[in-house]
Amino acid sequence: MHFGAYYTMLWCFERIEAGRTSLVAVAVATVV
Repeated sequence: MHFGAYYTMLWCFERIEAGRTSLVAVAVATVV
């Protein structure tokens, strides 16, 4: 696999994980 493509995929995965974490944090803050 091309290194650039692998790095981009890894970066997108990090962004998705961070977004999911912040969404959960907002949901918890809203409920509480």
